[in-house]
Amino acid sequence: MAYIALRDTVELVTPGHKRSYYVFDAAECFWRACTDSSVKLAISAALEASLTPIQARYVRGNSGLSAIIALAAERFLDCDFVNRLDSVRHLLGVRNGVVDLRTGVVRARQPEDMIRTVLNIDYNSDADLTFIEATVLQMMADDAVMAQYLQNLLRELNVGLMCGRVVSNIDADRAKIQGAHLVCFNELKEAEKMNNHTMKAISGGDDIPCRGLYQDAMSIVPYHLAICTTNELPAFVTPPKPSEVERVICIPFEVLFTDLAEDELPTRTKKQRDSDLKVKLVQNKASFLSWLVQGAVAWYAAKDLRRAAPTKVKKCTKRYMSAQDKLASFISTDCDLGEAYRVSCADLLSEFQSFLGDPKVGVREVKKQMEEKKYETYVTTVAGRSVRCWRGLKLKTGDDVVGAALRA
Repeated sequence: MAYIALRDTVELVTPGHKRSYYVFDAAECFWRACTDSSVKLAISAALEASLTPIQARYVRGNSGLSAIIALAAERFLDCDFVNRLDSVRHLLGVRNGVVDLRTGVVRARQPEDMIRTVLNIDYNSDADLTFIEATVLQMMADDAVMAQYLQNLLRELNVGLMCGRVVSNIDADRAKIQGAHLVCFNELKEAEKMNNHTMKAISGGDDIPCRGLYQDAMSIVPYHLAICTTNELPAFVTPPKPSEVERVICIPFEVLFTDLAEDELPTRTKKQRDSDLKVKLVQNKASFLSWLVQGAVAWYAAKDLRRAAPTKVKKCTKRYMSAQDKLASFISTDCDLGEAYRVSCADLLSEFQSFLGDPKVGVREVKKQMEEKKYETYVTTVAGRSVRCWRGLKLKTGDDVVGAALRA
């Protein structure tokens, strides 16, 4: 009876220590989480056609249904079921079916699509894109290449929102992204820092540990693209490593939307603000969805966003990532490089602290960054005392004990 009840209609899953139930809703064609009582109703309905009236009367009772559920939970247990929901990246659930983002074709949803999240929009491939395309073109300073790149980048519409900063329960914040294809960080404040560890966890591709509010601990299998929208580019807590640099793409938005004076004409980077834009976007959501799907089709044809990026994006990204390595900037502006050059570790640290305006920068932090840049230390004797120095560079001012000794 457990097999009859569960083979077509119900999946029983046991993540952590609590049992949760998912039913494929035949009417709406998506996987729906449900309570214990809802599962019992579904099982009871599934057994109606397969059992005799006497058998059905027995199992319809609460104890009979509970026994069937307990047995089915053991036979149909699938601990990875939750992670497979909404995991097919090229499928997007919409009100009138499921869209294949590789082709832009919509079809009926099937259980094997593993769709749990359905957008409350009907997909129409023939929707009028005039308003959406004009709006995006304005946003990208009338640069058609940048507008096309943004369209390819925003290839999903199944969105999870994260605050992007430290919260009281960061695990619960991470749990919001389960099943999302596009994760948006809220706008960061001025001078707020980007946590390297969080960025690697969200964008690294490894399972993300989290714990939903009042739920057991779990791990999310990531399928998403992470985006941070901000007016102020955040500084990294520590200088980014090459592997972290490869994960970042900066999209510049150069246009300021404001209220122009009566006699002021709009320019490429300064335009009249549309106070009704949000309402218009909602009214044109079907067109927006069609525009996104077109971008997805183009992206699946050539997935490399970094190499295909416009020159403006590459320059913005390089400028931003270079600025995050403060020590490299200091060496570039305040030091001369050469095999014969030397500088004492203490003098370099003092000058670097002055460069940053931060006397709290420690010896260990600078030593670690210098060694990552392949600089080596050695000990020499200056004026009768031992001095530890860095090889291969000197201060441009020459205001250090080693430089003074060499000149003498």
